[in-house]
Amino acid sequence: MGERSDAYLTSLMENDDSDFLVGIKDNTIVGFSLVFFRETKPISLLVPCAYGFIQDFVVSEKYRRQGYGTQLLEASHRWAKDRGAQYLRLSVIPNNEAGIRFYQKNGLYPQMITMECPI
Repeated sequence: MGERSDAYLTSLMENDDSDFLVGIKDNTIVGFSLVFFRETKPISLLVPCAYGFIQDFVVSEKYRRQGYGTQLLEASHRWAKDRGAQYLRLSVIPNNEAGIRFYQKNGLYPQMITMECPI
């Protein structure tokens, strides 16, 4: 996650449509998920739906492959579902192969590919 201002972080914590979910073990933060509730924009080619969007998902390297990421992802799923979301979405960099395997192992699958080029 890039550097964010205190005002931005405070606005996230005060907004009912966003939340920080934090994984803690022995008083140590092992990871977090920054999740938002969103709805598709009224565009004719999109099927309207509500979804949870994970903007940032981080598990400290020391705590990976120990189940903490799965628990945090499950908590993100519950958070979104409790707000009426039909889907849970996130973006992942294509060369993050370990991340992609983790997300697929936990039931997420590619839905859309975003493409770009420098100009």
